[in-house]
Amino acid sequence: MKEKKSLNLQFSTVKNDVYPYVSSSNIVLDRPFCLIYDCGMNTSQLPPYARLMAAAEVLFEEKGFHATGIDPILELAGVAKMTLYRNFTSKEELITAVLRLKSRKVLHWLEGEIARRAGDGIPSKIEALFDAYGDWFEKEDFKGCLFMKAALEFPDPKHPAHKAAATHTRKMFSFIETLTPGAHNTEHVLLLLNGALSVAAMTGAGQASAKRALQAAKKLITT
Repeated sequence: MKEKKSLNLQFSTVKNDVYPYVSSSNIVLDRPFCLIYDCGMNTSQLPPYARLMAAAEVLFEEKGFHATGIDPILELAGVAKMTLYRNFTSKEELITAVLRLKSRKVLHWLEGEIARRAGDGIPSKIEALFDAYGDWFEKEDFKGCLFMKAALEFPDPKHPAHKAAATHTRKMFSFIETLTPGAHNTEHVLLLLNGALSVAAMTGAGQASAKRALQAAKKLITT
């Protein structure tokens, strides 16, 4: 029997909503778009809500949202269906919660990567941003962007999952603006970053796609 993956999570209460919040002391932050497993805690030791969120994210990453049924999530999480409906009114609500958590994790990861990699100045920070993505593209478990998948699978702009993906995009734009104060054409950085991400996911180009996008970003950004 294949051994179930394990995950270490903490809980935090934010704006009256309880989300399993990943502790930086418990995970490896160089894998931003999936929950980190094999952290020394068996999934049976985690609260049912945490196991449910962890399993949902992993399966949504691997198979997509529509192709992932509730039963496989419950099986991987090792929880009863009552746990799902005690916390969520529907699968769509679960999807939205996973996307919101993912957004928090991505931004937390990026903040740490910029602090670790970048020196002073806008060019150094932009290079650190693309280098971090390039390293992620090379990971064996790289599966593309969960937010792009959500926008594609839920094309209606009014759908909660689509809204969560769009909100993440706006937060990414804002994050990049904090890296490039006073610079021009910074709105193109995320476009190039997402383009590199898409190319890497479709072709396996890995770091090469990030490096090409970085060169274009350097030419576009002016102060």
